[in-house]
Amino acid sequence: MFQVKVVRWMPDGDRLASYDSWGKLIIWRNRANVLAYELSIKTSLLFTDMQWSPCGYYLFLCGREGHVQSFSTVNGINLFSIQVEATRSDNKKAEFTCCAWNQPGTRVALGTENGEVVIIDPSGDGRLISIICVSMNKGISVQSLQWYGLVTMCNKRNGVPYESQCLSA
Repeated sequence: MFQVKVVRWMPDGDRLASYDSWGKLIIWRNRANVLAYELSIKTSLLFTDMQWSPCGYYLFLCGREGHVQSFSTVNGINLFSIQVEATRSDNKKAEFTCCAWNQPGTRVALGTENGEVVIIDPSGDGRLISIICVSMNKGISVQSLQWYGLVTMCNKRNGVPYESQCLSA
């Protein structure tokens, strides 16, 4: 049976992304308030959440067993598809439950079912930046993430300054 799992609007409302139970990601264009099929991408993995980048050119998906994937929403090119090591206490790979881009698009935060937040660099092929334990009790999952506040200049990493915001889980 076919089921739509996740639906997200592009920040400016021009496009809609839908992900279904068959692993198909479809980008729809909003033309005169009528959705028109634009792009289809077939994935072989099960994803639990997806989010548009602030600029709307990229779509980030996170899912089971620590897998993340990023696509160009302009042409459907897979930018990266990686396994992020965020392990549970029983040594199984963590399942990502949610994801969120920061406003300048320099960081993606991923929540896990075991109470961790993983922060990666989407421009650096998904390079891991940090893993933060946000839950006081093991087994309490992170169900939602939100970046907030003013965009500020942060310390240099690898000699390059970057912009970011505060994060709540």
